[in-house]
Amino acid sequence: MKKIIIVSILVLAACLLLSIELQMPNKIISYIYGRIGDYQKREGQLNSAISYYTKAIKFDHDNVNFYLSRSLCWLEKEDIDKGIVDFSKVIELRPGNAELLYKRSLLWEKKGEYIKAIIDVSTAIELNPKNEKFYDLRGGLFISIGDHKRSISDLTMAIQINPNDYKLYLDRAISWYHLNDQNNHLSDLTKAIELNSKDSKLFYYRGMHYDQTGEVNRAIADLTKTIDLNPQNFHAYILRGHNWRRKGNYLLSIADYNNAIKINQNDNRAYCSLAWLLATCPVIEYRNGITAVEVPPVLG
Repeated sequence: MKKIIIVSILVLAACLLLSIELQMPNKIISYIYGRIGDYQKREGQLNSAISYYTKAIKFDHDNVNFYLSRSLCWLEKEDIDKGIVDFSKVIELRPGNAELLYKRSLLWEKKGEYIKAIIDVSTAIELNPKNEKFYDLRGGLFISIGDHKRSISDLTMAIQINPNDYKLYLDRAISWYHLNDQNNHLSDLTKAIELNSKDSKLFYYRGMHYDQTGEVNRAIADLTKTIDLNPQNFHAYILRGHNWRRKGNYLLSIADYNNAIKINQNDNRAYCSLAWLLATCPVIEYRNGITAVEVPPVLG
């Protein structure tokens, strides 16, 4: 009943406005339209909310809240372009606001406009050089465009501000990897694990590192931890299967490949690895050419 009364009052107010717009001060008209827009937005009536915010803007061109609210409506409708237009108007009306520039940078990133995103967040950093999330965002953007040296510089700044965020070390580890700096790559992955030992992907990434550097026992240990935390990670089963094979533990290798196939029957790597092992295993007990041929490949 309360909702019906509120809707009735708002509709009545809108009807009255249509008849007396020219006789009322613009600020009052825009305020009422804005409040109706707010209500429609809360109710999920985005198109109606946008319409009322547009009417409110007609009578108050410089009201930041109307542009911001309409921008949020556009973004909820997944119309990023129109959302950015309105958000840009907010920035025009509130220049020098680092947080607004940061948020528009996130919108540019979502749209894939990485250079524009970098420009916005760089301006935000100039305005507020002590904000960790600004450096974090720009560091990630530099990763997106392949500028890993600058990414490391920004992520290092973010870590200096907040040394307890494991994601910063993970992101920096990615850039160390692309720069072929295995020592720093491993160091950052290990630090990330120290800060968050419940994230399976951290152990998987470090397991990959050990696999690539030939440290079989450590690779198996980290991949086992990965599987303990996330039993559905078929990639971890495949990689651990490779390392069991390196150690000559063919039974466990076969078991891991089969587990990977059970989890994901659409990935050729496990089928191919299992077939190759069955066909070439140096231990006669496990070598079975007929079974190897019968392993069904996934045709892409």
